[in-house]
Amino acid sequence: NEIKEPSLHGFVVKDNALNNSKLFKITGKSEDGTIEVIEGLDPNHFMIGTQFHPELETQNNNLFKTLVKEAKKR
Repeated sequence: NEIKEPSLHGFVVKDNALNNSKLFKITGKSEDGTIEVIEGLDPNHFMIGTQFHPELETQNNNLFKTLVKEAKKR
């Protein structure tokens, strides 16, 4: 699914930092190829990293809602 995200950062994750990673996978990129979302591969832990602010997202708050739901489990 494509979303418009409020990205406000000047620092980004490099593709080569995650190549062959056994901990994370890239699950979202912007139109210019900037990595915007990574997810953990460990099924026992909810891990997600965003380069944008999901709490500011106005189109679809599913990511932020999922984060809150997972946090309540702990």
